[in-house]
Amino acid sequence: MYERIKWYKKEFVHNQYARIVEPFKDYEKITAVKMLDAIYKVYEDYNNIIDICTVRELKYIEMILDGNSSMKELLDDKYDWERKTLHGKFLVETDYPDRVFIPDEIIDKVRVAIKNVNWTTVKKLNDLNEILVSYCKIQASSLLNTVCLFGSMMSCISENDIYTHVLHNKVFNYYVMIYPKNIEGLGDNIYVALYQDYYGIEEQIDEERMKQGLAGDLPIDSKIYKTLFYNDFDINNKKIKRFLDEIKKLPFFWTSALDIIREFAVLNIDRKPLKNAISNVPALKNCDLTNFFKILDEAMDEMPSGVLNGFTPNEAKKIKIEENKK
Repeated sequence: MYERIKWYKKEFVHNQYARIVEPFKDYEKITAVKMLDAIYKVYEDYNNIIDICTVRELKYIEMILDGNSSMKELLDDKYDWERKTLHGKFLVETDYPDRVFIPDEIIDKVRVAIKNVNWTTVKKLNDLNEILVSYCKIQASSLLNTVCLFGSMMSCISENDIYTHVLHNKVFNYYVMIYPKNIEGLGDNIYVALYQDYYGIEEQIDEERMKQGLAGDLPIDSKIYKTLFYNDFDINNKKIKRFLDEIKKLPFFWTSALDIIREFAVLNIDRKPLKNAISNVPALKNCDLTNFFKILDEAMDEMPSGVLNGFTPNEAKKIKIEENKK
């Protein structure tokens, strides 16, 4: 693995390293090899391997170790999420399309971890993280106290216990960063939970929320939180599912477009620059994207927006109509 790490972009390695190692060094002050070394030092305690994985990840690792699954099965598309997530944690490597494996440097610790998994405990923590992480994904950023209140309401666990969980649980901290922030009207050093993927657009989120933020009771469907934990979008929504099916038909590297689409959805901003960016992809120059953009708009109108405080654009329209009636 130490040879392979040199193949990766340093930005990717640091992004993962900063999620796993605490405290972590700044990008300019550490090499990729040293970052991998620090990650594997965390894993020297096999409990940390258990704690940073979900049930699905641990089950997938178990499949690799037990040798009862064929390589074709292990490389099946249905395990894309497990492979991608474990790859980010440097617990699994893939020589696609030939094999998936656990790096030699860490395999002994992984074996011990799997032998010592308390599946009941991991499942309970998993269920809680699905709610908490997905809430933070929907909101983009939120007051930590609000996250704890919501988690307590959904799980019937005390706010104090939720607070302890979010500060120390490795799965939650892999996806969500917690830090103090000065917030006008609330004071200094107010703790905020920010979904890690939105770190680069945090200021824009704050600015747009000031313009677009809504008050109201957010609809709660626990099934959505479970779905969103494992997917960028609510794949059970028919309009969103249709959009995902259609984008996969376009002759370009469509997965690269999903991150920017997700950011536009979170920010709920004018989609014209997004559509221009897609139209200017060389492979799509000769494609008529009129119908695809209609499908895209319908889907994005169904996506929760952080700047709308978790409401979708369609829900926001209904709220504004009701407000105008008063």
